Amino acid sequence: MGDETPLPQSAIQIIQSLLTRKEVARTATLSKSWRTAWLTSPHLELDESDFERKFSYEEEDSDDSDSDSDSDDSYEEESGNRPTIDRFSVFAKKTVQRYEDSNLKIESFRLRMNYYKRREWDDNLIGLGYELIVKALRLGATRLDLQLTNFDDERPILPHEVFEAENLVELSVEGYFIHDLVLDQRVRCSKLESLTLNDVRIKRDMVSRIVSACPLIKQLSLCKINYNRLQRLALVCDYLTDFHKLTSLKLQGMQLDSAFLDDLSFRFPNVKDLSLELCYSSIKIQICSHSLERLELLIGERRSPKIVLDVPCICKLTFKCFDIPSVVFISESKELDESHVSLVCYSFKLSWFLYVSKLLTKLRWSKISLYLSVRAVDMSDYEVEDLDGLPSRHQLEHLMLETDYMKSLTCYAFFDALFRLCCPKMITQHYQRNQRYHDRKRNNDFLSKMLERGTKGVFSNPCNFMYGLHDLEGVYVKPYDDDGDDVVWTSKFNLQMHNAETLRFHLKWKSAS
Repeated sequence: MGDETPLPQSAIQIIQSLLTRKEVARTATLSKSWRTAWLTSPHLELDESDFERKFSYEEEDSDDSDSDSDSDDSYEEESGNRPTIDRFSVFAKKTVQRYEDSNLKIESFRLRMNYYKRREWDDNLIGLGYELIVKALRLGATRLDLQLTNFDDERPILPHEVFEAENLVELSVEGYFIHDLVLDQRVRCSKLESLTLNDVRIKRDMVSRIVSACPLIKQLSLCKINYNRLQRLALVCDYLTDFHKLTSLKLQGMQLDSAFLDDLSFRFPNVKDLSLELCYSSIKIQICSHSLERLELLIGERRSPKIVLDVPCICKLTFKCFDIPSVVFISESKELDESHVSLVCYSFKLSWFLYVSKLLTKLRWSKISLYLSVRAVDMSDYEVEDLDGLPSRHQLEHLMLETDYMKSLTCYAFFDALFRLCCPKMITQHYQRNQRYHDRKRNNDFLSKMLERGTKGVFSNPCNFMYGLHDLEGVYVKPYDDDGDDVVWTSKFNLQMHNAETLRFHLKWKSAS
């Protein structure tokens, strides 16, 4: 034991950077060296929600000075429903002051505050956040993650010093009001490589100034930006032209024009990740990029979009749609390895399953995961013959189901069609929290009983319900949050002890053995 060499502080801080805040706080009790590493970490995080959950770092304060103990006692005093002391403000200011007094530098600064709670203490739109952010920049922070929760139309102002910070490399802002720069103020963060603006209020001209001054951006995310009609991306498309280093682009709640998407190879020749969420466009979405490797499309309207892809290097596709999209590949995408499809199911008619089958056929050379949000409908007139035209089954890596309560016949109809469509390796079944316990358990029992009967060869007649389970060899089930070891394959099981809202079935098919 005496020959052991203690870890250097830099190594301890690297380990702590991989842990959660609560876990890091616990490491401070291991030894003085671990505590010192925690108190001097170059990665500073201040999260007001830690105090709301009654998890805080007060133990850090206990040894710093004798005067602190008096302050700690007063934390518990209350006047009505309001604490007599702004505990988060006291802790945050004291922490930053310790860094200043010790002449410590920080590399990254993460600040998460509840604006609804802040208004109890801050008497203006500047307040605590403004003070902490400015001080973090003076301490040398080059990576900022600034998040507000529970805000409304009245938002605190982001310090102008943020965009004047010449050494800033990463910036993520959520909830703030980004004011125009005035007089001799200008955007100086030309080294910025990652920019995320989420639910901020900002004028279009300010976006132009930021984008034009930061040509080195590699990761750009613009989500739910508003103020002065910025939600129409056409107003800022012209500024997104010279990002030759851009590798990741995420847009949410913007209006797209067809020329922008069809011109990605020219605008962003090195982009590898593209995410478009609720971006309004025509019913036809055409994307051309010879560098794109991962694409995510979320289309909120109830319509069947036509998606035309010229993406020869694509590796992963994600579609989240209300209706089934029509997908066309202009160029062969031999690199496609993963496909994730999320759909809302309103109908159990043959046409719906045929459209799903057509989509899965387009993605057949990849590992497919299918997520279905099922809206229960009455299937009292369902007949097995209705699905005679369904083609051969598709191999799925994962089938995820979120369902309302369904009556027995509706369950028969839905799962009969589903297992004639596909043979998944895994099924995750989730029920809404507001469902009654006995309704949820009846749905759980239905699927488990059908799977168990399938392993016994009960569904061998193509004219009967559940014929899709005729080649099911084995299955096991466990709650979704069960971290225990997987049990061995078996043909018998029951769910008497599984009352969870989410269950996971693992299936083994004879044809795949």
